[in-house]
Amino acid sequence: MEHEFELIRSGRKTVALEITRDGRLLVRAPQRMKYDDILAFVRSHGQWIESHLPKAQQNITQTADPSALRRRAAALIPERVRYWSGMMGLTPGDVKITGAKTRFGSCSARDSLCFSFYLAAYPMDAVDYVVVHELAHICYKNHGAEFYRLIARYLPDYRRREALLKQHPPEVLELYDCDRRPTGQTILRGQPAPAGLRHLEVNAILFDAHGRVLIQQRALDKANWPGLWDFSACGHVQAGETSRQALLREVREELGIELPIPEGAAPAMTMSGRDFFEDYYLLQMDLPLDRLTLQKEEVAQVRWATKEEVAALLTAGQFIAYHTSMIDFFFDFYKYKGVYQDD
Repeated sequence: MEHEFELIRSGRKTVALEITRDGRLLVRAPQRMKYDDILAFVRSHGQWIESHLPKAQQNITQTADPSALRRRAAALIPERVRYWSGMMGLTPGDVKITGAKTRFGSCSARDSLCFSFYLAAYPMDAVDYVVVHELAHICYKNHGAEFYRLIARYLPDYRRREALLKQHPPEVLELYDCDRRPTGQTILRGQPAPAGLRHLEVNAILFDAHGRVLIQQRALDKANWPGLWDFSACGHVQAGETSRQALLREVREELGIELPIPEGAAPAMTMSGRDFFEDYYLLQMDLPLDRLTLQKEEVAQVRWATKEEVAALLTAGQFIAYHTSMIDFFFDFYKYKGVYQDD
């Protein structure tokens, strides 16, 4: 099977393959390496490519609300094409927004431009890079040195912008009214919710047979509460997910384990904040710490802690500032199935 790839030549001495997060296959090769030898190298690694490429091509589809992104793309991208085509003195043919899942943009032989609506989930710097990239193909139908010099003339920091496309796209969050009914509206994570609407968050609080809780220290370079301790795992519920599905995903991502939670399991409690609902799952399970695979971008370390140890960390300012009554509730209630003594 032949694989389409993007060739990047440089002063390196060896040839290497790279699959980007947006599903592109890059081949990095020495300046003078023969194309036939490069093609033979790619073919010899066909099994590896077929194993890894489909996974990477799924990354730009992880945002769960295509309709919201399509509307945003239809309003945003044509305007950016008009701006940059004027700046560059270029005239594209048709400009279309598509549902492409394996590439952000393309330029046809007739200079028609196509852009995936998934691009709208990325920062404006990344959007502008893709627009300028595709406009540059009107002049150069390849990825040679002159092509990148043209891009650099208008975007000197294009490498930084390109790197944004290799990151995971922002999460799309569904919005609910005060009765927790879906409104059909969405926001990107980090955007403020309209007044009166809330997004949904989820927390896993895991206890062992000795009544200790699993706590995690947040990564030291996190934007919020860096280096502070928190309960087992938490995160946002993405549009299209249930609370339970988000719980399983967050624990899998942060701790590297699959929780044995049956379908239909409900949270022990839900709290309401100014712009969010927060589901708390109180679960008891014996979990050897050496079975965990920590997500380094999120979690620095984990440990089991008693109620007294959590209280000491809280007093020392080393634990996220929960109300002490909430911590008491977690430790008192995790072993029960309801609010009555006979539950």
